[in-house]
Amino acid sequence: MATYKISFVVINGEHPGGLINTEKEPHIGDILTMGGESFEILELVELIPPRGEMYYLHATCKPAENASAGGEQKRPVE
Repeated sequence: MATYKISFVVINGEHPGGLINTEKEPHIGDILTMGGESFEILELVELIPPRGEMYYLHATCKPAENASAGGEQKRPVE
C-alpha cells in the first residue's frame, strides 16, 4: 500500500505548517487536518521521485473556512 509523506505550509503564515503521512493520494482542493485545524490544498508538488511505495510531496495550503463549498463535500486527507 502506498504511503504519501506530505510537508505543507500555510500561506497566511499564522500556522507553522507540518508533516503528515497518509495512505490516501492527495489532490488540489482536498482538506488536510492537523492538530484540529483544517487546511485546503492549493498547490501540490512532488519533492523527489517515489521510492517504492513511498511518495514525497509538498503542499501549499490555506486555512479551510469549512469542509464544504457549494454544497459539495471536499475530500479529507487523513
